[in-house]
Order: sequence, then structure tokens, then C-alpha cells
Amino acid sequence: MFCYWADNCGAKKHLQYLMQLNGKKFCLLFDNTIMLEENTVHWHGYLNKKDSKKIINRFWDNDSYQTFFYRDGDELLSVSRHRRKWERVDVPRRFRCDIDYNYEEGFKIINACPPPHSLIDHSIHRGAVLNSQIDHHLSVKRQLPKSMSEEYAERYRSDPKLKNTFVHYEAVKKSKSSKITVDDVPDCHVLMPYDLHLGQEDNFYTQDWNRYRNIVPYKSNLVDSARNLLDLFDEYKETSWKERWDNSVFDVYETDKKTIWKYLDEYVFTKYEDVPRELKKYDIEFEYFDLDKDSYKKTFEIDKDPLFRLMTYNTMDQLKNFPTKETRDRYHRLTDIAKEYVAQCGREDNRITL
Repeated sequence: MFCYWADNCGAKKHLQYLMQLNGKKFCLLFDNTIMLEENTVHWHGYLNKKDSKKIINRFWDNDSYQTFFYRDGDELLSVSRHRRKWERVDVPRRFRCDIDYNYEEGFKIINACPPPHSLIDHSIHRGAVLNSQIDHHLSVKRQLPKSMSEEYAERYRSDPKLKNTFVHYEAVKKSKSSKITVDDVPDCHVLMPYDLHLGQEDNFYTQDWNRYRNIVPYKSNLVDSARNLLDLFDEYKETSWKERWDNSVFDVYETDKKTIWKYLDEYVFTKYEDVPRELKKYDIEFEYFDLDKDSYKKTFEIDKDPLFRLMTYNTMDQLKNFPTKETRDRYHRLTDIAKEYVAQCGREDNRITL
């Protein structure tokens, strides 16, 4: 069994897609939940010649079987669901908002959060999603459900007839449920820890992780990494679509370059170095995986790897779906800044240097 230790922008989604396409079981590990997923992909491919040539917008007919493991006290419980979807394999960040209404103004968009680098006429192909819809999705973390009161959570949690149901699963998360351990992880092909406990003095890394073949990703193409992260620089900043597209990261670069360098230092290097430092600290053996050059098929022992490596990058979605002069110009501006940053770093990749 493999254990894949990836932090921000570490290709966890890409690896999950590959496991789904190959029918391999995989687990996502959180503090209070394990999600085990197994898939049957009945078909995958492109819907037209243009997308096939650009290797973009791949679709699939995907049967998903998910089981959620959680603890109520010392008891390990589980609940399962089955869903079949016909959809694009990877959907980049979508436009998020809420809808408000009053008698005088009618309907209006509020709390808008556009995806990175987007002009609405260029990114609307991704669709939109309401913040309230996201909040009410079944959660794997303990932050939800927001609408369940403490009184009702206790009522549902204490009802033995509701054990191993989703309402019980959500009710348990409203209380201080016991944490999941590595011994609770079921058999699977790949395990992916999401709550990484970096810098925390607890027993997370003292568990027996050497039972797995531990894989840590890194980037050898630092310009590619920096360009992608520059594109995400103002992701959570409240601003208009036009301001986000034309300005922000470029304005900051012109007026306060140190802020850009500090941001890239953290996300190009520190985020990739923190996990292997923890693994070394606790004598957990691991091997590196080059996200730009190494083979997913050989490393993770799978048969099929039809996916474009950068399919989850917003910049790639924009260039391939809307290759306008404006899009290309912005891409080249980001590339120039990324090259300047990498040149002054003096590093060939973002593996730890001890």
C-alpha cells in the first residue's frame, strides 16, 4: 500500500483521478474521518476533435462507491453511498456566490468569489455554484453541518437505531468524537493524509507509517510551479473580475516585489519541505516523486495514465479553452515573473536540503 504525502498543489486530485480510472481503492485520511472510495469507470474520453487534440475537457461515466469511517467513542462505525456521474473529469475552480432578493431590486448576486484570473465571459463555461450548496454537501471534515443544533446532534447521536447512517455521522462530528488512527485505515491501494499536523507536538507521526511505501511529491520545473501559484495569488481576495484579471498580482509585483517573493517562498518551497522534514524527524522512510518527470504508472503500479499532467491548473484550462491574445499575454507575464523568481533562488527543485 502507498501513502502519498502531499500538501498544497501536490497533485492529490490528479492522483485520485488516476486511481478512479484504474479501479483502485484509495483512502482520504482526516482527523475524524476516513473516506474509502472505489470506482468503476464505464467510459472516458473526449466529446469532439478539438478537445481531443488539445487533451482538455475529458469526460467520464463514473460509478463511485464511497464508505466513510468514523469513531463514536471507542466504536468504529461506517456509512456508505453510491453515485454514478456523467461529467468532466476535472472541473477547475468555479464562480461561487449567494443569491439575495428584495422587493425593490429583485434578485442579485452577493458574496461573489470568482475563480482565479477570470473574466466572467471567459470562465462561465465552468458553471457557478452557490455557497449554500457547498456548505450543505456531506463533509469529511468536522466543520459541518452548520444547521444541525447541539440539541438535535445529541439526540441523533444517542439513538442506537441511527448508527451507521449519515445523520449519525454528521451528529457525531458536532461533538468531540475520537480521532481516527492509522490502524483504522482499511485495505486500499493509496492512502492520502489530508490533516498533516505540521509543527504539532502530538502522536500523529509516531504511528507506524513505515508499514506503507511513503511517497513525497516535489517539483523539478520550478518555473511551472511559480507560474501556477502566481495565478492563484489573489484567490481569496474580494475583488471584481476585471480587477482580478488585469491587476492584483501584477500591481503588487510592481510596487512590492518582496511580498510576491515571500508568497512564492512559502508555496513553492516551504509547503513542499514541511512534510518530508516531519517524516525525517520521526524516522519515517520515504521516496520522492517528481511531479514533472516521474512515471505515475511505474511508481504507483497502475495500468492506465491517459491524463494531462497539468489538467488541474487554471492557467491550462484558460489557455486551452480560451486561447485569446489577452489570455496568452497574461500567461507570458506570469511566466516572466516566475522565471525572475526562480533565477534568484538558486535552486533546481524543491526537495528538502539537509
